[in-house]
Amino acid sequence: MKEMIDRSARAVVLGLGMIIACASTPARDEPGLDRLRMLQTDSRYVDPLIRFPPGFSIGTTLYGSASIETTAPAARRQLERAAQSGMQGFTYYLDWPDLEPAPATYDFSELEANLDALEERGLSPLINLTLIDIEDLILPSDLLLEDDLLPGLRLNDPRLESRLAGLLDQLLPILEAHEAWFLGFGNEMDALFETRPELLDDYVELVQFAVHYTEQLAPALTTGVVVTTSAVLENRPTFLALQEAGILTGMNYAPIRQSDFTVLPTEHILQDFRLALSRFDGKPVIIQELTCPNAVTMGGDQAWQAQCMAILLDEIAIRPEVRFASVFTLVDFEGAFCELIQTLFLAGEDGDVPQALFDRLAEYLCTMGVLDGQGEPKPAWESILQRIPALTGRNRTLRPGDHPGLRQELLK
Repeated sequence: MKEMIDRSARAVVLGLGMIIACASTPARDEPGLDRLRMLQTDSRYVDPLIRFPPGFSIGTTLYGSASIETTAPAARRQLERAAQSGMQGFTYYLDWPDLEPAPATYDFSELEANLDALEERGLSPLINLTLIDIEDLILPSDLLLEDDLLPGLRLNDPRLESRLAGLLDQLLPILEAHEAWFLGFGNEMDALFETRPELLDDYVELVQFAVHYTEQLAPALTTGVVVTTSAVLENRPTFLALQEAGILTGMNYAPIRQSDFTVLPTEHILQDFRLALSRFDGKPVIIQELTCPNAVTMGGDQAWQAQCMAILLDEIAIRPEVRFASVFTLVDFEGAFCELIQTLFLAGEDGDVPQALFDRLAEYLCTMGVLDGQGEPKPAWESILQRIPALTGRNRTLRPGDHPGLRQELLK
């Protein structure tokens, strides 16, 4: 169910939570297709180890990539407290249509304002340019017809690649200037390919192109994609295809049963998490969203949330292949805004799903945060703060003999 709601949530929060002046940037010349094709190769691209400082392993995010400056003052103080304790990262999502509202006309004003706010707090962003987000194509409107590709246009079409290259020409210098360390090209896209598998190969080629192009222009940026927990645990075709192509693949992890949308008992969390990590065969792992909801209707509460975070972060501290995990999410929605979010997402669901599941979804939407809507800590937040020193730098605990190459690189 999480896969069903994340895309719309980001759109709502971006639309209502960010009031920042817009400015348009004229485009450079669009890159020629011959230049693009020079970057395409028949060999599989293998991304090197993630290029961030040793021990950089924990961050957080705001649901919907909301502006830090519009959050409650208490929440900002808690975020700064975490940064002072050693938290270094922050997950931030971008939608291509917001960055390119008209062909070859770009608007980076909101992005730069938020990156400035992160930089002021010493937080380096993980960026996901959500070309596909869950079941939606996140492309400029002139490339779509009724939410699908224009007739005759494919995801690996040179015309689409050329447009993406033009965006990256403008975007990458901004990301480099703000010391972003990761650029993703899709979020939880396996949901789309479950229903439209014919698109998968073209998407893999598009990502390979984007990875190569970024490598040429911004070699310090690590690139990849992020899939669902289910895609990893079940070895779904999307996960396998991306791995086979050598594309660095991260996941969003939450110990939630997809069958009935309830949380796992705490005694089952570690086994589930270890199984998910095992699917990566020792390769570096990024966890773009690490979620422990505290919805009572899901079988959780604030005590369960705190235990869940403690279990997961203690395991990450001894798993050097996990190079980054971002706590999802920092702050709850509340009051009228919570009610608005519930109305937007659950409209049409009433009567289509069992009442118990409907109630779980409604509570889940407003109780994912580790701070409440006013920015006051829940027990999970203190659990996280206590563990930050063990998750960073030379303080990070390692089991002797585990992944010696990664261990050596981590402790440089």
